Amino acid sequence: MVVESPVDYSEVGRAPDGSAEDVDRAVRAAREAFDHGPWPQLSSAERADWMDRLADELERRGAETSALITAEIGQPVALSRPWGGIRPVSHLRYYAKVARETDVEEVRANVSRPGTSIVRREPLGVAALIVPWNHPQASTTLKLAPALAAGCTVVIKPAAETPLDIFNLADASLAIGMPPGVINIVPGGRETGQALVAHPGVDKVAFTGSSEAGRQIASVAGRRLVPVTLELGGKSAAIVLESADLDATFQSLRNAAFDNTGQTCALMARVLAPHSLYDTVRDRLVDLARDLRVGDPLDESTELGPLVSRRIYDRVTGMVEAARTAGATILAGDTTLPDEGYYVAPTIVTGAALDSQIAQEEVFGPVITLL
Repeated sequence: MVVESPVDYSEVGRAPDGSAEDVDRAVRAAREAFDHGPWPQLSSAERADWMDRLADELERRGAETSALITAEIGQPVALSRPWGGIRPVSHLRYYAKVARETDVEEVRANVSRPGTSIVRREPLGVAALIVPWNHPQASTTLKLAPALAAGCTVVIKPAAETPLDIFNLADASLAIGMPPGVINIVPGGRETGQALVAHPGVDKVAFTGSSEAGRQIASVAGRRLVPVTLELGGKSAAIVLESADLDATFQSLRNAAFDNTGQTCALMARVLAPHSLYDTVRDRLVDLARDLRVGDPLDESTELGPLVSRRIYDRVTGMVEAARTAGATILAGDTTLPDEGYYVAPTIVTGAALDSQIAQEEVFGPVITLL
């Protein structure tokens, strides 16, 4: 797989496109490590020590990981630094702390009195972790850390757009001497993920991504009767009440609506305003959109970079044009953009029907619908 820069379309790097055979080897390695390796047999505290060592190693590599993420997806460096370099470390350290506080042997001893039920905590097995491209390293460790703390072994499938930064995690695991087979990584696209979800050696699936893909994964997991956790797209709303402090509201919406160039599932992509404040909210949203700094993601002052790929660019611009054709009004969207790159100006859409695509579906770009 070739990773293309969303800034200037140059080649950033290459990674293998994992086949079904690659997936099988990874799952078998994870299965062997779980069934016959030391990891599930370690105490919770011992696993926590390994996780802290991995966190320390990732912390040393934080600047490099952040730079890779910015190169892969055009995420502004002011955002990739905390999301790619700091949050993954925090995730591992947090769940290491949780592991130490929930030691299995201690729990068993506490509930062994006559007349009480015995609580048994044990690892589930091999966990398949399928992660998105928008916050790749943080999304990975948010799944990886609790799996490791519980004593599971894992197979990670990073997104096709972000196969490079995950190798820093692989290198960090090797550098600390993580037991073989505990962490396995197979980069690839949709077919790689499908092979992983369907593999009979997988005991648990955790997925973050689109609702469409989530339905397919849930269907396969349901047929196999294995647990699945889905974190899917949404269309979260900011509801502005008549009593709202508008200065505080719009200071919050600067990040809450436009963070990561609108490429985050939890962003407030709809703003609902009362009739009495509608004109004021509309005008202030337009002012906010025009005030956002769009440009080179390597510039510390940049707030919005390019979208990740031509596919996402075409989807976002297509949804805006469809809304315009259907009678909605497109406001802002006139920010001066770089000559190259998958840039979209921050855009405010008004007058859209409540049941329209732009009002109901996740855009995953810097586009806000005011209702």
